[in-house]
Amino acid sequence: MGVDQQIVALNAAGAGPRLSRWLVAAVLVTMLFAFVLTDITWLDLNTWDESRLAVNAIEMLANGNRLVPTYGFAPDLWNTKPPLMVNLMATAMQLLGPSYFALRLPSALAMAATVVLLAWYTGRTTRSPGTGIAAGVLLASAQGFHGYHGGQTGDYDALLTLFSTAYGLALFSLLDSDSRRPGVAVLAGLAIGLAILTKGVAGLVPGVGLALFAIVPTPRRLVRNWPDYALVLVVALALGGGFYLLRSLADPAYLGAVASNELNGRYSHILGPRFGAFYYVGSIARQPIGMLAPLLVALLLLPPGRLRRLGGLAVLQLVIIVTVYSSAATKYFWYAMPAYPWLALGLALAGYAVWRRAARLVSPALLTSLCAVLLVGLAANAVRVRYVRPWVAVTPPRAFDDLIAAAARLRPGTALGVVDGGVVLAAGPAHYAPVLRFEALRAARQGRQVEQLVSVAAAAGRPLVGACDPSLRAAVAASGAALWTGHGCVLVSRAVQG
Repeated sequence: MGVDQQIVALNAAGAGPRLSRWLVAAVLVTMLFAFVLTDITWLDLNTWDESRLAVNAIEMLANGNRLVPTYGFAPDLWNTKPPLMVNLMATAMQLLGPSYFALRLPSALAMAATVVLLAWYTGRTTRSPGTGIAAGVLLASAQGFHGYHGGQTGDYDALLTLFSTAYGLALFSLLDSDSRRPGVAVLAGLAIGLAILTKGVAGLVPGVGLALFAIVPTPRRLVRNWPDYALVLVVALALGGGFYLLRSLADPAYLGAVASNELNGRYSHILGPRFGAFYYVGSIARQPIGMLAPLLVALLLLPPGRLRRLGGLAVLQLVIIVTVYSSAATKYFWYAMPAYPWLALGLALAGYAVWRRAARLVSPALLTSLCAVLLVGLAANAVRVRYVRPWVAVTPPRAFDDLIAAAARLRPGTALGVVDGGVVLAAGPAHYAPVLRFEALRAARQGRQVEQLVSVAAAAGRPLVGACDPSLRAAVAASGAALWTGHGCVLVSRAVQG
């Protein structure tokens, strides 16, 4: 029996009975979801951008308008992204209550779904369950993917990564097929449309590499199977374009705000810290998955055919996504999140290529054991980063939430005024405090009255006043009789003259 036949036989034997394969898959998926869902409440709401989405979602619950997100119950033209993520957050809060868990559940599930999708597709394409598991573990272990602003917080990027990965894999299946596949075309169009509905123009960035991949090596297939690609375009435009049409009819100023914010704003002008051209390369390279990137050279060991083309697409997608975002003026590490599945896919295929070659010289069982040790090490490091030494520092306990709860416990039925100076925006309200606004709206749904105040002077006439702002706590504490202190907050009662 030849070496390749031995490898095939080992794969078949190693897979075991169908029941065993499903049992292993069930255990892995259960562990993944436990990893994703156990801690999505221990970070405080982030001022940018999570808390604004939280306000959009809870106001959507209050006004019932699922098309136009609002802030202060006015159309939100500062955050002009389409409302899919806000709708998912609102639905989760509707089902589970306005909790942090509900706010972050869509992101957490999107992260888990991306890992499962990548593992399934890789294992199915290579006909090697182990390679699929490797791809999933590599992706789940990437701290830039599973953590802050990813699967751990209520932001756009995990959901965007799910849909951009889905349409990338679906389009590869179309481009690599000699026959018509209308079902896959519909799925690709749906995923593109949903990516647009998640983050607008950013949903199309991962499509740049796919367009190059389609035009350069496979133009004949494009011509021969053009009805499939037309179907992709029609479905994507119906979803993405349909939303922009409806929203512009509801609010004529919307498209101008989109152009200003998404094209002339973050891409052309620096918002936040200034980073160099190689910021994303450095942020990825500092992670274990990035340190393995030189292994991508081993993709050349794959024989010509489907797997080599898929590996080439993975590298192209990684390069294009990083390059596009590196050319933007505003740079944050989470913008490059859609690149991680392609890096994980490329590394898994490269490892598969090395394994096949090395299996001619070394026992395949020994190689499989070494690969398992590496993957377990990556998974253990992911746990260490997330729980022992978080990549982003853990924030203090939820100050406003505890302050409001203390007020309700100590003075039931009394309106609470919270003094909070807010955050100054470059353009917009001077006292922007979305975390407090969400907590106030959440309290209102629970029958409590909470009012945001911007100064101690504005608290005149309020019998119950609190503050968590370090610059205002002392003044509030001196203005009345202390009732409660905790987590950096103070609550006082004040004598109010009638």
